[in-house]
Amino acid sequence: MLDAGSRAFHRIGSPVLRAALERADELHAALVERNRSLEAAGYHAQVAVGEHSSLLFLIDQSSGARLALKRLAPSATEPAGLWQAARQSFSTAELLGILDAEPERISPSALLSRLPGFPALDFEDYRRTGGDRLLCPVLRALRTHSWPGDAGAAALFGDAD
Repeated sequence: MLDAGSRAFHRIGSPVLRAALERADELHAALVERNRSLEAAGYHAQVAVGEHSSLLFLIDQSSGARLALKRLAPSATEPAGLWQAARQSFSTAELLGILDAEPERISPSALLSRLPGFPALDFEDYRRTGGDRLLCPVLRALRTHSWPGDAGAAALFGDAD
Protein backbone atom coordinates (compact mmCIF):
# COMPACT_ATOMS: atom_id res chain seq x y z
CA MET A 1 0.00 0.00 0.00
CA LEU A 2 1.19 3.51 -0.78
CA ASP A 3 1.78 6.00 2.00
CA ALA A 4 -0.52 8.75 0.73
CA GLY A 5 0.91 11.14 3.32
CA SER A 6 4.55 10.80 2.29
CA ARG A 7 6.52 13.61 0.67
CA ALA A 8 7.51 11.28 -2.17
CA PHE A 9 3.88 10.49 -3.00
CA HIS A 10 2.91 14.14 -2.93
CA ARG A 11 5.90 15.08 -5.10
CA ILE A 12 4.68 12.67 -7.79
CA GLY A 13 1.28 14.38 -7.76
CA SER A 14 2.65 17.90 -7.78
CA PRO A 15 2.17 18.47 -11.57
CA VAL A 16 -1.60 18.23 -11.07
CA LEU A 17 -1.51 20.66 -8.15
CA ARG A 18 0.87 22.97 -10.03
CA ALA A 19 -1.64 23.16 -12.88
CA ALA A 20 -4.40 23.95 -10.39
CA LEU A 21 -2.32 26.85 -9.04
CA GLU A 22 -1.20 28.17 -12.41
CA ARG A 23 -4.64 27.85 -14.04
CA ALA A 24 -6.74 28.76 -11.00
CA ASP A 25 -8.80 31.48 -12.66
CA GLU A 26 -9.54 29.34 -15.72
CA LEU A 27 -10.50 26.34 -13.58
CA HIS A 28 -12.73 28.47 -11.33
CA ALA A 29 -14.54 29.78 -14.43
CA ALA A 30 -15.04 26.17 -15.63
CA LEU A 31 -16.65 25.22 -12.32
CA VAL A 32 -18.93 28.26 -12.39
CA GLU A 33 -19.93 27.45 -15.97
CA ARG A 34 -20.60 23.82 -15.09
CA ASN A 35 -22.95 24.88 -12.31
CA ARG A 36 -24.74 27.28 -14.69
CA SER A 37 -25.15 24.48 -17.26
CA LEU A 38 -26.58 22.11 -14.66
CA GLU A 39 -29.02 24.73 -13.38
CA ALA A 40 -30.09 25.66 -16.94
CA ALA A 41 -30.86 21.97 -17.55
CA GLY A 42 -33.08 21.91 -14.45
CA TYR A 43 -30.63 20.32 -12.02
CA HIS A 44 -29.13 21.62 -8.83
CA ALA A 45 -25.51 22.70 -8.76
CA GLN A 46 -23.40 19.81 -7.50
CA VAL A 47 -21.00 21.94 -5.43
CA ALA A 48 -21.02 25.46 -4.08
CA VAL A 49 -18.47 27.59 -5.91
CA GLY A 50 -17.83 30.84 -4.08
CA GLU A 51 -16.42 34.00 -5.60
CA HIS A 52 -12.97 33.34 -4.09
CA SER A 53 -13.02 29.54 -3.82
CA SER A 54 -10.18 27.50 -5.27
CA LEU A 55 -9.33 23.87 -5.78
CA LEU A 56 -6.65 23.78 -3.11
CA PHE A 57 -5.84 23.85 0.57
CA LEU A 58 -2.62 24.82 2.32
CA ILE A 59 -1.47 22.82 5.31
CA ASP A 60 -0.32 25.28 7.98
CA GLN A 61 3.34 24.75 8.75
CA SER A 62 3.05 25.18 12.53
CA SER A 63 -0.40 23.84 13.41
CA GLY A 64 -0.96 21.28 10.64
CA ALA A 65 -4.42 22.76 10.02
CA ARG A 66 -5.84 22.39 6.51
CA LEU A 67 -6.62 25.95 5.39
CA ALA A 68 -8.73 26.80 2.35
CA LEU A 69 -6.75 28.72 -0.24
CA LYS A 70 -8.88 31.57 -1.55
CA ARG A 71 -8.09 33.34 -4.78
CA LEU A 72 -8.14 37.12 -4.54
CA ALA A 73 -8.77 39.21 -7.63
CA PRO A 74 -5.99 41.22 -9.24
CA SER A 75 -5.64 44.80 -8.06
CA ALA A 76 -3.51 47.84 -8.88
CA THR A 77 -0.96 46.79 -6.26
CA GLU A 78 -1.12 43.04 -7.10
CA PRO A 79 -1.86 42.75 -10.84
CA ALA A 80 -1.43 38.96 -10.79
CA GLY A 81 -3.80 38.54 -7.84
CA LEU A 82 -3.02 36.87 -4.54
CA TRP A 83 -4.00 33.80 -2.57
CA GLN A 84 -5.19 33.87 1.02
CA ALA A 85 -5.06 31.10 3.65
CA ALA A 86 -6.59 32.27 6.93
CA ARG A 87 -4.99 35.69 7.48
CA GLN A 88 -1.84 35.11 5.44
CA SER A 89 -1.45 36.14 1.79
CA PHE A 90 0.69 34.43 -0.85
CA SER A 91 1.62 35.05 -4.46
CA THR A 92 1.30 32.21 -6.93
CA ALA A 93 5.10 32.07 -7.08
CA GLU A 94 5.29 31.64 -3.29
CA LEU A 95 2.79 28.77 -3.36
CA LEU A 96 4.67 27.13 -6.23
CA GLY A 97 7.80 27.39 -4.07
CA ILE A 98 6.00 25.63 -1.22
CA LEU A 99 4.79 22.96 -3.65
CA ASP A 100 8.35 22.39 -4.89
CA ALA A 101 9.92 22.27 -1.41
CA GLU A 102 7.11 20.69 0.64
CA PRO A 103 4.50 19.19 -1.71
CA GLU A 104 2.61 17.62 1.18
CA ARG A 105 1.56 21.12 2.28
CA ILE A 106 -0.64 21.67 -0.80
CA SER A 107 -3.79 19.57 -0.81
CA PRO A 108 -6.59 19.22 -3.40
CA SER A 109 -10.19 20.08 -2.57
CA ALA A 110 -13.14 17.92 -3.55
CA LEU A 111 -13.94 20.51 -6.24
CA LEU A 112 -10.91 19.37 -8.22
CA SER A 113 -12.74 16.16 -9.14
CA ARG A 114 -15.74 18.12 -10.48
CA LEU A 115 -13.89 19.54 -13.46
CA PRO A 116 -14.84 18.19 -16.89
CA GLY A 117 -12.29 15.63 -18.00
CA PHE A 118 -10.72 15.19 -14.57
CA PRO A 119 -10.10 11.49 -13.85
CA ALA A 120 -12.85 9.73 -11.93
CA LEU A 121 -12.48 7.72 -8.75
CA ASP A 122 -12.17 3.99 -9.21
CA PHE A 123 -11.87 1.14 -6.73
CA GLU A 124 -8.20 0.37 -7.45
CA ASP A 125 -7.19 3.97 -6.84
CA TYR A 126 -9.29 4.01 -3.66
CA ARG A 127 -7.55 0.85 -2.42
CA ARG A 128 -4.05 2.01 -3.36
CA THR A 129 -4.41 5.29 -1.45
CA GLY A 130 -5.78 3.61 1.65
CA GLY A 131 -9.22 5.10 1.01
CA ASP A 132 -8.18 8.73 0.61
CA ARG A 133 -10.93 9.98 -1.72
CA LEU A 134 -9.20 13.31 -2.44
CA LEU A 135 -5.99 11.66 -3.62
CA CYS A 136 -7.71 9.09 -5.84
CA PRO A 137 -8.24 11.45 -8.81
CA VAL A 138 -4.64 12.61 -8.47
CA LEU A 139 -3.44 9.01 -8.51
CA ARG A 140 -5.57 8.27 -11.58
CA ALA A 141 -4.13 11.30 -13.38
CA LEU A 142 -0.63 10.16 -12.53
CA ARG A 143 -1.28 6.66 -13.83
CA THR A 144 -2.79 7.86 -17.12
CA HIS A 145 -0.43 10.73 -18.00
CA SER A 146 3.26 10.77 -18.69
CA TRP A 147 5.10 13.35 -16.63
CA PRO A 148 8.70 14.36 -17.22
CA GLY A 149 11.05 12.23 -15.14
CA ASP A 150 8.44 9.66 -14.07
CA ALA A 151 10.34 6.54 -15.13
CA GLY A 152 9.77 4.97 -11.72
CA ALA A 153 6.07 5.87 -11.47
CA ALA A 154 4.84 2.66 -13.13
CA ALA A 155 6.82 0.54 -10.69
CA LEU A 156 5.63 2.64 -7.76
CA PHE A 157 1.99 2.08 -8.71
CA GLY A 158 2.43 -1.62 -9.50
CA ASP A 159 1.82 -1.17 -13.21
CA ALA A 160 5.30 -2.18 -14.37
CA ASP A 161 5.91 -5.39 -16.31
